[in-house]
Amino acid sequence: PQAPAPTPEATLKADAEADSFGGDWDRAFARAHQVDPVYCETLKANDWFRLKRCLEVFYTSGRPVSSYERPVGKKMSYSQVASALGTAQF
Repeated sequence: PQAPAPTPEATLKADAEADSFGGDWDRAFARAHQVDPVYCETLKANDWFRLKRCLEVFYTSGRPVSSYERPVGKKMSYSQVASALGTAQF
């Protein structure tokens, strides 16, 4: 998502909060779920990096990650796809 880069303070706070759960994923997930239930539905178990990112964004902006627009991939024309496939080595 187009979420802001975390402030150093937000990173410290997110790291400290995640560490406070002592590796207990379920408790950490429950906390992150309070902050952003929509984003948390996309997390895989033990994805601490993204869980911390969820907290960092919240502590930086006061908004959940899911409230930011996700970048959309660039669309290719038919001729671009055909050209790329025509030169592909299979």
